[in-house]
Amino acid sequence: MDVWRRTARKANGNRYYEYVFVYADDIIAISEDPRGILDNMNRHFLLKVDSIKEPSRYLGASISKHLMDGDSHYTWAIGSKEYLIESLRVFKQRITPLNLAVKSKVQGWW
Repeated sequence: MDVWRRTARKANGNRYYEYVFVYADDIIAISEDPRGILDNMNRHFLLKVDSIKEPSRYLGASISKHLMDGDSHYTWAIGSKEYLIESLRVFKQRITPLNLAVKSKVQGWW
């Protein structure tokens, strides 16, 4: 819902952008010092103490850090598998009272 961006400087003097993504009660900070951003936010808004950590989920999707071949910097990745599994679970739960079912194999119209 909200994306906040500002310029910042790394310890080596290089400029970069810090980002904060907010959707309802899900917040993620992308920065050289994300903890500092979240600690500052915690002065104005109550954040769960155990939630201020390296992210593993955001908006129902799994998030992980990877080291790409030939690169010494980590790259973040977002996966949709858990999100899709949960979406299908909720969908099935809602259509069951209507005596409907999800087909295990679907043939395309193309």
